[in-house]
Amino acid sequence: MTATRRAPIAPARSTPPSAGDGSAPAPSIRIGAIELASGEVQFTDHFIQPNYSARLTQLKGNVTALSSEPGQPARVQVVGRLDDSAPLTISGSIDPLAPQLALDLRGEAKGFELTGLSAYSAKYAGYGIRKGKLSARVRYTVAEGELQASNRIVLDQLTFGDKVDSPTATKLPVAFAVALLKDSNGIIDVELPVSGSLSDPEFSIAAVIAKAVGNLIVKIATAPFRVLGALAGAASTDLSYVEFAAGGAALDDDARGKLRTMLDALQERPGLALELRGHADREADGAILKARALEDRLRALKASALAAAGEPAPEPDAPLGAEERAGLLRQLYLQTIVERGAPAPAAPGGRRSSPPVPPVEEIERQLLARIGVADEALIELAGARARAVREFIAGTELDPQRVFMVASRIGLERGTGGDAEAEARAASQAAPAGAAGAATAPAATARPGAPSAGQKEAGEVSEAAPASGPDTARVVQFSIRPHR
Repeated sequence: MTATRRAPIAPARSTPPSAGDGSAPAPSIRIGAIELASGEVQFTDHFIQPNYSARLTQLKGNVTALSSEPGQPARVQVVGRLDDSAPLTISGSIDPLAPQLALDLRGEAKGFELTGLSAYSAKYAGYGIRKGKLSARVRYTVAEGELQASNRIVLDQLTFGDKVDSPTATKLPVAFAVALLKDSNGIIDVELPVSGSLSDPEFSIAAVIAKAVGNLIVKIATAPFRVLGALAGAASTDLSYVEFAAGGAALDDDARGKLRTMLDALQERPGLALELRGHADREADGAILKARALEDRLRALKASALAAAGEPAPEPDAPLGAEERAGLLRQLYLQTIVERGAPAPAAPGGRRSSPPVPPVEEIERQLLARIGVADEALIELAGARARAVREFIAGTELDPQRVFMVASRIGLERGTGGDAEAEARAASQAAPAGAAGAATAPAATARPGAPSAGQKEAGEVSEAAPASGPDTARVVQFSIRPHR
């Protein structure tokens, strides 16, 4: 048997006669059991350049009797090979002669060589395929005109060739998605559930699957750390940042635990590089830096007084007692605000009166208000945070050549996917809505190849909005990209 695809052909449509419309009753049809032995199907696609050819060989099995009577589906059991190598099995039930198609079929293929599909990959993904194998386990059910399907796809050692300039290639960051999904053994393991209505004239199973794959790539690129967390068994944890105490650059236990989770996931994905950028919060961090500057001035004032009295200088970080601190605040207030401010009003008789001294709390507020925080100080704090993360990473097994420091900044930077995220957002916004008709592509699930001890299987990459990221700039934010 030979099948050839030369160009898209519009599907034929027919409307079965309905009861009571005066037409003759549908004939009763029965077909005996079908046996397959030493079968072969040859397929050639002339629509793609260069042409693609494939063969189903060594086909054998059977389909039990088919009948148009309701409730009598045929059993299917077929085995064979794809191109004489990859084993293929199809089993289940099918009822094609019923008033409405009904089927429940399972299929499995193992080790299909992907290099033969390089022409499709170049045309639609923008890259040829250098090597790789595909294994799949699928189940398709149709009941009352509705399709429900699950597709578990395992790609082994998928490696792209050079980028191809194809006008039909997706703008989505396919190479980035592959790098994130591929584990340390070179395995990509994903679930692609799809569904749709066969009554929709625009229905196309190929379009549904393509939409599911596209949705998965968009989610990977726009929320990579949600996917990375799911692969690491930490789907509820936002791994895109670690947070610091105001004014601080030391990692706490929560930050170290989050880093370990993220680094373990990255260790399993050698195709990814990590970028880290330190941030500082002008308000929260600035307030702490102001308070420290005030304490430094109070200690300097105390040290100056001790030196004038011929007494030894105190320890640099020696705490100030409450009474001592209040006295120093008053002294600093008189020096910096009163003495440098407007002269005190003259008292009766022409003498200058001593200005009133406000409460200590008001003195401190006024002194803090006069202290400025230079941007350089905030940038230095942000850089210290990034260096703390880098030093922590240096103590792990992650290759330091995969870690890159990005210039620190004041304030937040929304989005952690870098160029891949920007490309995915642009491509997803440009994609036509409803490209697959009424067919839907539910959320794909990325599965870890070999969960470590205590690691849960990855959860679903949900349809919800990407992780919102930090609500403060007291962080080091991360981004990931393919590692070359």
